[in-house]
Amino acid sequence: MIPKSMLENKELLFKNKQGFFKLFQVKLDDYFTIYLGFDIVTFDEWLQTTDGISTREFIKEKYGDDAELLVCKLLKM
Repeated sequence: MIPKSMLENKELLFKNKQGFFKLFQVKLDDYFTIYLGFDIVTFDEWLQTTDGISTREFIKEKYGDDAELLVCKLLKM
């Protein structure tokens, strides 16, 4: 039997792949697994977030509100 969290992550990945690519021009699969969910640390390294600013603020400033909301959704915030 597959744990509920893995099924939820699989659905989250499937539903957000296209939107993520549209906003960031990279594949969500590179930063997301059904086992662990969204890997914000690896994604932050790819973003090259400026020191002294949160990843969330950086995403909002560089990619906009929709990108910020999507990342929060992926993190289940």
